[in-house]
Amino acid sequence: MLAENRALLLDYLQRECKFYNFRRETYYLCQSYIDMYFDKTPVETNILQKLGLTCLHIAMKVEEVDLVSIRNMVAPKVEG
Repeated sequence: MLAENRALLLDYLQRECKFYNFRRETYYLCQSYIDMYFDKTPVETNILQKLGLTCLHIAMKVEEVDLVSIRNMVAPKVEG
């Protein structure tokens, strides 16, 4: 179950990175943070999205020049 949840979470985060035009390095760093967290802590399904967005936000602060607020990341998106 963990592998399936991880795959769904990473797919979601990849779409987020594409939506905000983040660099690939940001996604890979986020993935690394998630894997480190999974290795140390059992994660309940109901917090996966929060965990993913938190890791993405931290990775974004390390890798990106133009930052996006966490509030904007959780708001509904309109693609156009």
